[in-house]
Amino acid sequence: MNKFTLLIVGILLHWNLDSKSQNVKLEWLVKPSLKYFTVYGFSEGMAKVQRNIDYEEKFGFVNSQGEEIIPTKYDFASNFNNGVAIIGKGKKFGLVNKKGKIILPLEYDQIHKPSNGLIRVKKNTRYGFVDAKGKFIIPMDYSINYELKS
Repeated sequence: MNKFTLLIVGILLHWNLDSKSQNVKLEWLVKPSLKYFTVYGFSEGMAKVQRNIDYEEKFGFVNSQGEEIIPTKYDFASNFNNGVAIIGKGKKFGLVNKKGKIILPLEYDQIHKPSNGLIRVKKNTRYGFVDAKGKFIIPMDYSINYELKS
């Protein structure tokens, strides 16, 4: 049986094609509703969703059952990477895990996607690195913008 996931105008469908009978079965991953303006593709079992509230885009996440785990209240949201997503309100950013727990508060000027298991963060003129649990591995004692390479 071949399986496909489709994103059609903000609606996620799961397509099962039975090669023996050539029957196609479509299953909703996130049922269509007027609640979300856009449903993006899944990343690590979570799909970013967008609502337009008072003409402003707000982002959150749903799981593969369509349950909203992270409310659509953020101005920015990245896809999940290494178990975390970057979220933002205004010009401040933080990290959230797949359970909806904010593991790094929205007080950072920049947060970069995970690289080699570490996430580079910037606050004011200082840089540091955190892990996927929000724990500082390299403290924010440095004013040099650098990356860790393996």
